[in-house]
Amino acid sequence: MPRKTKKIAKEPPTEPEVESPDLIAVAQAELGEVQEQLHRVAADFDNFRKRVERDRSRDALRARGAVTMQFLEALETATQAADAEYPDVEAAVAGLTGIQKQLQTAMDALGLVAINPAGQFDHRLHEALSAVERDDLENETIIEVIQPGYLLEGELLRPARVIVSRTPQPATEIETTE
Repeated sequence: MPRKTKKIAKEPPTEPEVESPDLIAVAQAELGEVQEQLHRVAADFDNFRKRVERDRSRDALRARGAVTMQFLEALETATQAADAEYPDVEAAVAGLTGIQKQLQTAMDALGLVAINPAGQFDHRLHEALSAVERDDLENETIIEVIQPGYLLEGELLRPARVIVSRTPQPATEIETTE
């Protein structure tokens, strides 16, 4: 079967249009304006970035200042207590109790919550410092709290450090030959 081919007419190549000097000058002027706008936008963005960084630093300083203010009253009371002469132990204990209450108030204001664990060990909230074999307790039951843990607005700041129970392993018999 013969194949039909279509002849496509070829157009002669077109000459590139030669732009007039006026059009080139206008295009260069527009390019200059666009470049100037680009430089202004880049400078504005750089200034914005610097301002945000300054604001962030200032906000961090204010936050540290607010936290520090929470503890200043307790620090001043502790300083006065250290300088005072107590006629008896009860007065000293009362002074320390007052300082403890001030610190607790400051911690509450910051959203700090103490973890005083009891019961079963939870690896998400506790850190086991050691284990003691106990057959009267379930495995990994908290026996003693060495240091309380803390949550800051629901996030773990420091795990509670505890001692846990461990189920005793059955004794293995040692064979002796006589």
